[in-house]
Amino acid sequence: MSWFVEPRKANGSGGSGPYAAIPATASAPQPASIVDLPALRASQVAAVYRDLRHSLEARSNQPGASDFYYGAMQMRRYSEDAGFMERAILRTYWFVSGYGLRGLRALACLGALALGAAWVMTPRGFADHHTPFSRALLFSTRAVIPGLGNTEALSDAGKWIEIGLHVTGPVLLALAVLALRARVKR
Repeated sequence: MSWFVEPRKANGSGGSGPYAAIPATASAPQPASIVDLPALRASQVAAVYRDLRHSLEARSNQPGASDFYYGAMQMRRYSEDAGFMERAILRTYWFVSGYGLRGLRALACLGALALGAAWVMTPRGFADHHTPFSRALLFSTRAVIPGLGNTEALSDAGKWIEIGLHVTGPVLLALAVLALRARVKR
């Protein structure tokens, strides 16, 4: 196959247009030979992503660096070199907040936590055992926000649920704030 195009004739003379320099023997470029690369483990890819992230952070390219951070964390999560607990923690960190980069996901988990706690608190959490869902929802919402106290009379199960809400609520709020900070930094 020839890539040669007939030159344009200017006033009946030979070609002096843009195609005149293309010889008739020009052929399509040949593809480079295929190189077999060794398969990389997820931990090796994570190391490459981590190095690329540090390079972009050094150049103050935060959006690109956060993309490589997400990729490095994904590879760490998929890595077979990591132990079961590390993978479980990374899976939870990904699910709850997208490695600290997805703020809405953290807020959605906070809302689901408050709703779930209210659902459990309604039949067994209060001392009087005849509590409407709205009262339980108000209680659980106050429990997840740091600094807001509750003066409700609770059963033993309700006290344990309150302790869990006091611990996990601020953590989820902090993850949402960190994600917002990362977004604003971009």
